[in-house]
Amino acid sequence: MNCVTTIISQAQNKPPIKIPVQVPNEVMNIFYKIGIMSAIVIVICIILVIILAILIKKKREHKHKNQKIERENVFVKRKFMTASEIKFYYTLKNILPEMNVLCQVSLGALLENATNRWERGYFNQKIADFVIADQNMKVIAIIELDDPSHDAKGRREKDEKRDAMLQSAGYRTLRYDGRMLPEEEEIRYDIIAA
Repeated sequence: MNCVTTIISQAQNKPPIKIPVQVPNEVMNIFYKIGIMSAIVIVICIILVIILAILIKKKREHKHKNQKIERENVFVKRKFMTASEIKFYYTLKNILPEMNVLCQVSLGALLENATNRWERGYFNQKIADFVIADQNMKVIAIIELDDPSHDAKGRREKDEKRDAMLQSAGYRTLRYDGRMLPEEEEIRYDIIAA
């Protein structure tokens, strides 16, 4: 048997009392084995963490190499306007010969957040289908030509938020359903009547 001394402290001003405790050799062997097993487990865990870190680093390096390759071929041509937008553009040019008809205009060119300049990224990437401006390039109206994708609930809410943003800056947005356009005279009246 091994002798292990335990210290039991008593009241504050009295010295601790040492009480010898007899621990059987079998128990000491178990503690010894547990200690060795714990050390082995800890070493194995450390090795696994190192291996995992190396694998993650290699995966990131591989990913960055692939991204560099992809970046070289990111840009492809796309249609500037849909067929219905092209048709509507010529309609607008025909019925508003005294106006400038601009298409695919970034809202970042039309809006600026007076209180939070950092919020520009929110609306900067959004596009107005058409902007009608007079000969002095003063904006008369913003026109959105909605296709069936605008019927979705989430999309309608985004459209309303966009329209409210434009309205708060003093712009008037006219929305037309590309599937059921009104007569040309009505469109002209909507734009000029402001």
